[in-house]
Amino acid sequence: MLRIRPATLGDVYFMSSRLRGDDVRELETAMQMSARRTLYHSFAQSHLCFVGSPERDPVVMFGVGPDPRNPQLGIIWMVGTHDLAKSSRSIIRQTPEVLQSFLVLYPEGLHVLSDSRNLLHQRWLNLIGFQVLDTQDVHGVPFLHVFYR
Repeated sequence: MLRIRPATLGDVYFMSSRLRGDDVRELETAMQMSARRTLYHSFAQSHLCFVGSPERDPVVMFGVGPDPRNPQLGIIWMVGTHDLAKSSRSIIRQTPEVLQSFLVLYPEGLHVLSDSRNLLHQRWLNLIGFQVLDTQDVHGVPFLHVFYR
């Protein structure tokens, strides 16, 4: 089982050099800057940010921050290393509890734009109960706008 703990700047540095290729592509497409810089930005803008580690090193980092258009809505995000797949069942089992803690801060719900090419993220979002609201063009790439409450 993954041990979930608050993320540190050291974790950002560790994770940013080990991200899955699909996560790098999604971050760089969405933000139009390097994946490392985007991850630092996401960490800094999050009210809550965690890592999950099966042993010593984290394999997943995720967080939530306020939507600037509606502070009652949270914007979630998640990235992983290549070792993430080995812990996928544990992540899926632990996600509902994490989402409930995020909803305490953001009672109107959680949402995110997710790169339609990132199939692992699409499967995870579907399995944990996010609903697709629409598809939006982000720098020429279709991103799914998904919502959870």
